[in-house]
Amino acid sequence: MLSFGLVSPQGQRIYLKYAGAPVINFPSDPALAVRKLRLALPNYHNLRHPALIRLISAHDSESGCLGVFEWAEGLPLGPRPEGYSDFRSMPLVDRLRLYDMICDFHARAEAAGLCIAGFSDAHMIFNAGTGRLILSNIDDYLPLPAINTKSRLPGSPLYLPPEGYRKGDAIDETSNVYTLSALSHCFFGDRIDKTKEAWKAPEKLYQVVLRGLNENRSRRQQSTGEFLSDWREAVRSSRLN
Repeated sequence: MLSFGLVSPQGQRIYLKYAGAPVINFPSDPALAVRKLRLALPNYHNLRHPALIRLISAHDSESGCLGVFEWAEGLPLGPRPEGYSDFRSMPLVDRLRLYDMICDFHARAEAAGLCIAGFSDAHMIFNAGTGRLILSNIDDYLPLPAINTKSRLPGSPLYLPPEGYRKGDAIDETSNVYTLSALSHCFFGDRIDKTKEAWKAPEKLYQVVLRGLNENRSRRQQSTGEFLSDWREAVRSSRLN
């Protein structure tokens, strides 16, 4: 799949995803990329949300598929440090707002029957000027219920649940909870170590995500909606200054 930005004839900056062309150093059949993008593009349309990059139009042919998106100005939160450094310099209340928005989107996606896969810092675009954070890629998200058919799901190891490494395991709502709990450390702690000592937000919030990161999925919150409800209650009852 090819992804790139350009300026339209009308002078609008846009972001394109195209599947169908052979790509150097990518041995997979282009038809697989076409199928993947065809399945993903309706999700961008159906799940429109302030946290998700906006799909302008989709175009299909026998041999290819094209998605045209609004341009998202900013820098990704990884792998390079510049965007993340700007992001973490934001006040706590602003990062809480953005995290809530990301979780709210995923509660909506889960209610629509999707679970997280392929999640990465590179897919979160932060604009330091506007304070806006955008998800730029949900192409790998899976329909619920899902089974891990590989030895490792796609996505950053920072956010993969234990079941993401076990072939044959179910990938479900509790997997979403684990990923979002791990993501909280990107916003408020240390996204690599995820230690309590590195946590820079109220204790009640840490306890919510600690439960969500339980290796035993039966002890996690059982849905993104439940997790978000617990999180919001902890925010309301915490002193943020």
